[in-house]
Amino acid sequence: MSVDVLVVGGGLAGCTAALAARETGAAVELVVVDDSRFDRHPGTVDVLGYTGATDARTGEGPVARPLDALSSLPDEHPYRRLGVDRLRAALSLFDNAVDYRGGEANGLVVTAAGRVRPTARYPASMAAGLASRDEPMRLVGFEQVPELDAELVAAQLDEQLPYPVAGSTITVPGTVTEYPSGPTLAAALDADEAPSGDVGLPDFDGEAPPAALAGGEAAGEPVRDRLVERVLPELDTEGRVGVPAVLGETEHATVRAEMEAAFHADVFEVPVGPPSLPGRRLERQLHAALERAGVEVTRDRVTGVETADGRIEQVRLGEGSRVVESVVLATGDLAGPGLVADRDGIHEPRLGCHVAAPDDRLDWTDPDPLGGHAAARFGVSVDDDLRPLDGTGRPEYDNLRAAGRLVGGFDYDAEGSADGVALATGHAAGCWSE
Repeated sequence: MSVDVLVVGGGLAGCTAALAARETGAAVELVVVDDSRFDRHPGTVDVLGYTGATDARTGEGPVARPLDALSSLPDEHPYRRLGVDRLRAALSLFDNAVDYRGGEANGLVVTAAGRVRPTARYPASMAAGLASRDEPMRLVGFEQVPELDAELVAAQLDEQLPYPVAGSTITVPGTVTEYPSGPTLAAALDADEAPSGDVGLPDFDGEAPPAALAGGEAAGEPVRDRLVERVLPELDTEGRVGVPAVLGETEHATVRAEMEAAFHADVFEVPVGPPSLPGRRLERQLHAALERAGVEVTRDRVTGVETADGRIEQVRLGEGSRVVESVVLATGDLAGPGLVADRDGIHEPRLGCHVAAPDDRLDWTDPDPLGGHAAARFGVSVDDDLRPLDGTGRPEYDNLRAAGRLVGGFDYDAEGSADGVALATGHAAGCWSE
């Protein structure tokens, strides 16, 4: 079997590369090597939150308009190499593929850590919670979702924001014994049936489950109306209400709309996890866009390659092989399946790309707890065409491109730029076949 562009890696960069390559008319296959990538994604798209002058660690204010701030980044940064027009094109592709909000300016979304985070794109379920909206808010936590301590977060936000923020906690009807509880609660709200707790039910020595796990509703009974009844007494005159991001996976728009109608207030979600329900919803939207575009999506593993004259000719998978014109590698960093660490160093395990890292592991970290850690910048080095470079600075293969967090050299988490870099590098790598 042959394809024009084989994209390896099913995260945001991989999906973007596949969509961009398909727009050129290429035959594209996306190989998903890790089904849990979006379980670790908050569901927002961060383009650039901080620079050297606006540092998340020092508490300086965030970047207001990401595209206007690219010139402050180092010349070697992927944004500077690819240019603002490439990032604009990538954002446009994303906007056409999914139903998200956002524009030129960053929005400030509320986090479960009691802070606000700058992000360029966010789902409708988070729009009402933007800190820039000058209106009181109430956070309502769920006992079964300990990741969001509503009272604590509300107290922290109340000190930071110029309007009142209050917090309450209720118990969701039904019995939840699984942890993390997000998928269980989301499935229950999708089906409008109180969770039973039958899956993974611990042995309580014949006693009833603790009150925090048992919501007092019989399994299978409608749960949405009962949840509304428990939240309503906690509300005052707030025009918006924030809850953990577990309001369904497939029917979340309906669940949220029903709650808004009952509360006479806007309802927004606060990201929690993993597993991240907003991340899973984003994955569903992206895969729907891939299907519409005619991209073939498979789930497999890369077992090797066949090369000739400095090019990859075939990629061997667990099930068969692919004759390729070009390959995009977008498998992630050390936090994902893209890089692995062992006693000998840091490695890219699928195609054997060179990864530059200090031999002395003491140099992988910074003794200053507020300093930037070298390990956060590990990845493959690339040229201006995103071709991975070997130890001598030459391209590993002429027809291989890297995208997303696999590209090293910068601390994307500190910058709040990981998703924007994924979009820009994915778009560029996918369009290389033009």
